[in-house]
Amino acid sequence: TAGNTFVIPLRAEVVSGPMEINAEDAEYLIFLNVVENPGDCSKGDDKSKVFCVMETNDANPLNLLSFTLQDSGKYLFDALVLFSDNIVLDKTTNTVHALVNEPIKYILNNREKYLKPLQDRGMKIILGITPYHTQAGVANLMPATAEAFAKELKIICDTYSLDGVFFDDEYTVLETPTPTGFYSELSAEAGADLMYRVKRLMPDRWVVTYCLRTLKNMSSEGCTIVDNGVSYRPGDYIDYVMVDYSELDPVSTSYYPGLPKNRFGRYSYNFNRDAPNWPPVTELEEVRDTYKTIFIYGLNPYHSSGSFNTTPVGNREQMTQVQALNRVSETLFGEQMVFDGTTYPKEW
Repeated sequence: TAGNTFVIPLRAEVVSGPMEINAEDAEYLIFLNVVENPGDCSKGDDKSKVFCVMETNDANPLNLLSFTLQDSGKYLFDALVLFSDNIVLDKTTNTVHALVNEPIKYILNNREKYLKPLQDRGMKIILGITPYHTQAGVANLMPATAEAFAKELKIICDTYSLDGVFFDDEYTVLETPTPTGFYSELSAEAGADLMYRVKRLMPDRWVVTYCLRTLKNMSSEGCTIVDNGVSYRPGDYIDYVMVDYSELDPVSTSYYPGLPKNRFGRYSYNFNRDAPNWPPVTELEEVRDTYKTIFIYGLNPYHSSGSFNTTPVGNREQMTQVQALNRVSETLFGEQMVFDGTTYPKEW
């Protein structure tokens, strides 16, 4: 019966042979907590994946539990990107490190409360990595530095049971003279090398790329990594791509050779903007029919201009976050979205 705890007593004894069991080792009580099936977000292999890129400085990951589909009961979101931890250069040791963002550290150290409930429902938890105003970037690490950083990311993912890493090439500050272990300029090829190393160390975890700046176009010859005589295209070591919501230039899947269209997030939406125009149905139909991947940035029930309860204003098409998510649900999955009314404040 759900909600009850049962105890299974177990006693072991030797019935033949010379082995002996101490009395304290021979008896156990197994406690079984019976809980209701929490449900899941698995909407079908042919359905779109909905990523939430959440500003952890401002918002609580548990807010993703408040959105389900009306008929199937499935959760709307499939993955959460914790945005963002940082890659920094420690000048005292000339080494590169992550796990330096305080809200990220708090959430990870309390993963049982903030992340496990999402993973119990099948949602993937992805660690965002963004440079933080030092020489250390995601697109200028020399091979030895990239390998060391990739190993550190694996330790973090192993320790906190994370499902992958999201790479964002912004805010690197190049220094002169260039520190040891770094290239003097950013390049897609260096970014490719780091992401390949991460994927090689963690083949079962997702590598997600923000298609912006240096990582916008990975089609150069140097972004195809040759390892032991085998060539790996970007689509072999990158699982999903997020195209920036402010990107006005044409962006094509050809920028990421080998990446299937159904893992290319051609459209993304910023829920953190004042008085935004929310997802057009025509773009969502392209996601449903072709790209199968959508990224939503800035979901936050307490944002001053985009609260879950804000009434649309003005002459343009303006929607609340809940209304926008309902449009996403209706277009991508053919179901109304249910918002259960629960909001979770930031607790750090």
